[in-house]
Amino acid sequence: MNRDFTQLKNKMRKTAKPAVFLGIYMLLCQLVTGTICIMESSVGIPCPGCGLTRAWRSCAQMNYAAAFRWHPLFWLIPCMALLWLGAHLYYRKKAESPRWFRHCLVGCFVLFVSVYAVRMVLFFPHTAPMVTNPDSFARRILRAFAGWLG
Repeated sequence: MNRDFTQLKNKMRKTAKPAVFLGIYMLLCQLVTGTICIMESSVGIPCPGCGLTRAWRSCAQMNYAAAFRWHPLFWLIPCMALLWLGAHLYYRKKAESPRWFRHCLVGCFVLFVSVYAVRMVLFFPHTAPMVTNPDSFARRILRAFAGWLG
């Protein structure tokens, strides 16, 4: 039991620094660019997950049509979380996740990228959430560089 706790404590230490850095960066992004999306605040274009927060907010208000409009795969996140939890509880003695779960993750990734590509073709840059962010860090740097060149 003590060995398991030590392993858990070591895993938490390894993930704490990147998590804190990511949290600070996301806070900085929110303060400077108005969004916590790392891709949108850094580059200025939406990420494959853009609209998920608004979709879940709409779902909580029982407006499912709006939820699907914001992001059609919003329902996939809790499904994968439940699958992960079930796999973790069932296969907890194994060192790695089962092969079928890894295949599900790859399938979800392909599905997200496919939906992202379709949304970029159909809705970018004129329909929210697939819009550009003029306050992104990259655009700010380009504007500063252009101003410096005169």
